[in-house]
Amino acid sequence: MENNQFQRQQLALNIALVQDWSFGQVSYSGYTRPLWLEQDVKTDTIDDLTSEPKREVSLYRVETGAGIGFKQKVNKQVNYRFGANVSFVANQISPELDFSRIKLAAGVQYKSKMLHTLNLHYTNDSASDSDYGYNDKSTIGLIYQIALPVMDKVMSSSYIMYESHSYDLQHPIFKAVRSESIIAASSQLNYQYSEHQQFKLQLNIQQKDSNVELFNFNRVETVMGWQYVF
Repeated sequence: MENNQFQRQQLALNIALVQDWSFGQVSYSGYTRPLWLEQDVKTDTIDDLTSEPKREVSLYRVETGAGIGFKQKVNKQVNYRFGANVSFVANQISPELDFSRIKLAAGVQYKSKMLHTLNLHYTNDSASDSDYGYNDKSTIGLIYQIALPVMDKVMSSSYIMYESHSYDLQHPIFKAVRSESIIAASSQLNYQYSEHQQFKLQLNIQQKDSNVELFNFNRVETVMGWQYVF
């Protein structure tokens, strides 16, 4: 594996409660998302200088958060929704990189033979350590998603997303205020195994462009998941 390539593994555990009211549907959620990343293993020996470092997958960071959402139907075909989320990201390797995140989202959904969704979101990241305030950023993004049934119990969905990232302060090493954008696309198949269980297979592609070359990347992910609904 080349030095600019790595493997990462992520697990998401979610709990959600949905309540229907006369004025609309309100949802509450909580989650944790640990991320494992492939990294060099240092032994503080002469081998670190004379041979290729060994690599292992270890826990890199954990994001834990909670959110609230509101959804209301306009008619049988159209509904709209709003959501707010607060989370904390704890970096297991470098605790000085811990940060908190606030996210706001709004969307509209149109249902015909296919389900069309348009979402707008805004996030704000704030470093826990003020010395790392150059990582503080605001993000605004737009997502278009389409979903349609493929066959009995199998649903296909895809989306395309554009995000713009604006950082608050100049980076102390690169002497620039980072400005970045991400284009992402995803395709997913969901299989409804039973009333309560669902399996999914997902392919994600991302391309990030930054005014600081080090932060550019292209990423391909495959995701397999299982969901149990009480």
